[in-house]
Amino acid sequence: MGTNATGADQGEFIINDLGTAVGGLGNRRMTINNTGDVAFTGTVAAPAFIQTSSLALKTNVRTFEDALETVNRLRGVRSDWRDSGKAAVGLIAEEVENVVPEVVAHEGGAASGVSYASLVAVLVEAVKEQQKTIDEQRGAFEAQQRTIERLERQQEELLELKAELENLKNLLRRQPE
Repeated sequence: MGTNATGADQGEFIINDLGTAVGGLGNRRMTINNTGDVAFTGTVAAPAFIQTSSLALKTNVRTFEDALETVNRLRGVRSDWRDSGKAAVGLIAEEVENVVPEVVAHEGGAASGVSYASLVAVLVEAVKEQQKTIDEQRGAFEAQQRTIERLERQQEELLELKAELENLKNLLRRQPE
């Protein structure tokens, strides 16, 4: 553990493994920079991660529009991490930046990561848009079903009337003139 500072408000707190000797440099495992950002080189596991989200902390709040179209523009990928070769599933930060720039993190000016948790809001609105479409289609389908049922009843009535008309014609033909 230690600090790496170059001046006031210019530093970081670091945790390294011990390397080959107790006093060796080792590999950096965690860094907390001066802004409070934390970087880990391995997997972070916890029972919960809570992101602040209170209305009291926000201004200019509005519903995310065209969420389904937005989701359709995202591309889920399978890939392997260069450093470990480990298989992964996710998105490409540079591609996401063109669609939902608010969820993309930057390092050195370049897109470097995606806040997957922030994409939940887009997905929620996309599901609601899909549900609205499903409900509209269900309503149209039910209306068509009612029309079909009405037409089937009318067809049955017509067949009954046709049968009655044939009976009347037969009766008339049998009657003497």
